[in-house]
Amino acid sequence: MKKLILSLGLVLLAANSFSQVICSIEAPMPLVGGLQITNPTTWSADMSDPANAVLDTIMIADDSLACAPLINDLTGKIALVYRGTCNFSSKALAAQNAGAIACIVVNNVPGAPTPMGAGVDGASVTIPVVMISNVDGAAIYNAIMG
Repeated sequence: MKKLILSLGLVLLAANSFSQVICSIEAPMPLVGGLQITNPTTWSADMSDPANAVLDTIMIADDSLACAPLINDLTGKIALVYRGTCNFSSKALAAQNAGAIACIVVNNVPGAPTPMGAGVDGASVTIPVVMISNVDGAAIYNAIMG
């Protein structure tokens, strides 16, 4: 139930006429900047709609794989979960059911984030979901734990 104390924020918002989705860290200073993310999913909240923009604190899910109901209360937070074991939509749904307003999946292999399939729970996910690289995920995790 570690929580980022330094007001680590994530912005998922639509920008410019091409509806490019941007994901960036707003604080703390060492992490400020944009993150490479997957293309938005077709099964989660439409991130090309500015009404679905999210700015809040990132919190690590107690079961970081998020393949079962989550123990910690993620109400109003952006859930940080890890790729592996179950499908992406199941992870996102577990975060959503724990109160998360968005979900970041950290890739478990080196390289760019990969597209995420809908899986069995895709139709039930209403929050924005993105995947980031394992390097960006490690930097966020370290900031939260530090």
